[in-house]
Amino acid sequence: MRIFKFGRYLTILLSIVFITVNCKVEKDDSSVSSGSYTNMEVGTAESTTISASSASNYQFTTDQSGKHTLYIYNISPADTVFSVSYSYDNWIGFCYGSDNCTFNEPSSGSTVRFSLTEESGNDVTCSIIVVEGDGGEGTAASPVDLSIGQSHTGTIGSGINYYRFTAASNGFHSITTSSSTQILYWDLYESSNFTSLNSYKYNFSDTGDVSGDTGNLASGTTYYLKVSNYGDTYGSFDIIVAGP
Repeated sequence: MRIFKFGRYLTILLSIVFITVNCKVEKDDSSVSSGSYTNMEVGTAESTTISASSASNYQFTTDQSGKHTLYIYNISPADTVFSVSYSYDNWIGFCYGSDNCTFNEPSSGSTVRFSLTEESGNDVTCSIIVVEGDGGEGTAASPVDLSIGQSHTGTIGSGINYYRFTAASNGFHSITTSSSTQILYWDLYESSNFTSLNSYKYNFSDTGDVSGDTGNLASGTTYYLKVSNYGDTYGSFDIIVAGP
């Protein structure tokens, strides 16, 4: 009897394991709403209204592999809470409570589908955009060039933007960022690997102009600048480096 019971329990146990494993590997696209999907282009913003009664469905196709980020901004009412369910390749996922959602490592040519739902019980107007990476400018290996005295308009999301400029004269310079929607700060370095900090300006309380003086710069020397976004809000901003 003991041998019989053990065999019976073993059979039941193996059945449970088999069922559990199959449930784990099976992809279920039902987590994304089954309605029609509005096509989006990566890097192109869309203005939309999200109904309190239903999800809004979108899809886009990637031009390259790697991280892509969805940003939700220009939101009214401003205190709206969103959720995003998505699927691509062999992945499904969910984001909640943030104004952005990251799609990690879709393949080149993948179709990414997502459903955007507001969780506050109100109809909501907003803008949405999907960008490659985190939507910023430049990399540590390839920073964007700035010219002294000339304003540059860039975009920034939840990451860091990388810039460089060459001082045209000796002395202190000023660096000013302007944004109506973001809280930005900057760090200036004396080396191309973004070490040897020269100066910085942090402002964690206000949007608008953030201006500060650098340390003493040498004419003809190239300096390296990081601009960071204290929040995750996506948008454009202006930056200018002025000489003494």
